[in-house]
Amino acid sequence: MLRQSLLLITLFTSPIHAEVLSEKDRAVLLRTLETVLESSAGELTKKQDSASSAFQKGIQSDAAALSLYLQCVELTQFKQRGLRDIDFREWKRRNDDRLNDAAFKRALRHQLNWLVLSIEASTADTGDKDDRERIQIEAIKRLSELYQDAENLVSKNDRVNRAVQGELARDVLQSAFAQAYGFHTLSISGWSAGDTNINISLSDPANKKSSTKNDPNKAAWPSHPKDLAGIYQKIVFPLYREEKDTASLRKAWDQMVLFHEISLQNWEREAKYSERTTKSLPTPALVTFQRDVKPQILWKKEVDLFSSGDQKQASTNMVEFIQTNMQNSLSSNWTSELIGLLQTEEN
Repeated sequence: MLRQSLLLITLFTSPIHAEVLSEKDRAVLLRTLETVLESSAGELTKKQDSASSAFQKGIQSDAAALSLYLQCVELTQFKQRGLRDIDFREWKRRNDDRLNDAAFKRALRHQLNWLVLSIEASTADTGDKDDRERIQIEAIKRLSELYQDAENLVSKNDRVNRAVQGELARDVLQSAFAQAYGFHTLSISGWSAGDTNINISLSDPANKKSSTKNDPNKAAWPSHPKDLAGIYQKIVFPLYREEKDTASLRKAWDQMVLFHEISLQNWEREAKYSERTTKSLPTPALVTFQRDVKPQILWKKEVDLFSSGDQKQASTNMVEFIQTNMQNSLSSNWTSELIGLLQTEEN
């Protein structure tokens, strides 16, 4: 015990001499750091090249997307965990219904498509207008492809349907594709709505389960292609506002609403509405949105257009909107807001 005490005293009382780096030491450390960074950059380039080739093949067809998905699942959930081939085959057998379902395969393809764009966005310079415009154009293109494909993303099997929607709403950086190629830790920042107070929520505010907060000032990249509010608010609208391109801005608002209605009509369909004879009937989710949420979105659209320079058309539309929706509980709020906008412009 005494020996241990003496040792502790020695350790805590021994003088510590601070040393200044010599020029030679600095040069050695800098060369070492440069080597580490070059090696890291080289590994990243190899990973990106490998992923780019695999992902480009995967988005060419539904079969190719499924094939790549199975390779990624086998690697991340079985091989890397030391499980046997027989375990992977058993997993495939248990999930045979969704793995052979056309809707599930198509969902994987759209998921992979958004992942590819997300990786591109991670290297884009958000301070460069051309870079932002390139990502904006590609985002709109991918959304158009997804929502035009809505009917093909519905399965007759309820269990598979849940899996399809689960993949479409999954953070693409947490997908099997991203995990297998090491993109699950990728940071994508710099994408915010810019200088605006307009906060968009396409969810029913009365439905706490479905309601999601979408902070326009949080510079996070929208993690999946079903995040319409995030995509339009952070990727699509800002450039049109900056350029005062009110025609494109108005069109983009209408497109966002249309895509959301398509999703509610096709992907929020209860079992009793899934029969072909009732397919044309609006789903309860769509009815609720059009009654409770859409009027708020249309009002925010006109406020945005007014603030972006289309004052004459937007104010005329807002007056007509109030006249048409006098029975809405928010009509007095809208009236006050319009008066405030007009008085502010006068001053």
